Amino acid sequence: MNFDKLYTIQYPSGSFGHFTHLILSTYGENFTKQKVELKFKNKMNSGSSHFISSQIQKYYDVDRYKEYAATALTDDYIALTKNGNYTTVIIDSGIADDSDTFKQFFPNANCIKICYTDYSWPFSAKSFYTRCMSEVLLEETKIDDFINPDKDKWISAEPWEKREKYFLFLRDHEFRQMWNLSSSPLTVDVNAYLSYETLYNSLSNIVKLSNFHELYDKFYKNNSIHIDWYLRCREILSAIQNNQCIDLTDISDDLFSQATINYYIQILYNFEIPAWDYRDWFSSTDQIFSMLDLHNISH
Repeated sequence: MNFDKLYTIQYPSGSFGHFTHLILSTYGENFTKQKVELKFKNKMNSGSSHFISSQIQKYYDVDRYKEYAATALTDDYIALTKNGNYTTVIIDSGIADDSDTFKQFFPNANCIKICYTDYSWPFSAKSFYTRCMSEVLLEETKIDDFINPDKDKWISAEPWEKREKYFLFLRDHEFRQMWNLSSSPLTVDVNAYLSYETLYNSLSNIVKLSNFHELYDKFYKNNSIHIDWYLRCREILSAIQNNQCIDLTDISDDLFSQATINYYIQILYNFEIPAWDYRDWFSSTDQIFSMLDLHNISH
């Protein structure tokens, strides 16, 4: 069977795959349409679109898919594409599996892969732990509950220690090295989901789409808690890169955002901020520049 009318959507975390499917199956030209209510879950502030799945059964792993592939996959695909339409399948194998083993079931399919770079990794990382895992556990969760494998050894609640813990997580976690963005036109950076225009342009390079601004506005409204902190971090990153002085007191209590800025500094200058020396974090980017000057780091 040739699955050339099929788009697989593989994603690391954060409900981006389901949202992308929702866009394509609702606004994609010549896609088989689904009649669904365009809404997002508000339970536990998840903002997810997991309530909708692809018309072809969602893929989780090889073992669970074998029976469906042997019995109903081909018939479902033929029915959905019989009029020359396209259709999608969500590849929900989890952030720990970025392999292409799923492709064995879909020869010649068009494979969209949502990825991240070193710079967009914090966005995907936090959305996984604070959005996806809260939905799985049916309770509001904090990133502290997941990123520290040695809780019994490191139980300090000192802000500077928690910030350093977050920094080490961002720098060293094995997931950072996965889901790498490539030059393939079918890869999409998670940064694209930060604005309608960027997302529309990214997906329009893959398929023909009509305007989905209203849907995106609903997505953003229900996901602002997962997006706004990261937009602020990107704004601060830009200021650092351009030697601009901006105030940082608005994130004085946001240890994960502070750790993300420390992580960006490590990437930019190959310099790890001494955690104890700078336990009282910066109130402006000018203080960051002074720190860099003190350590003879050009910026």
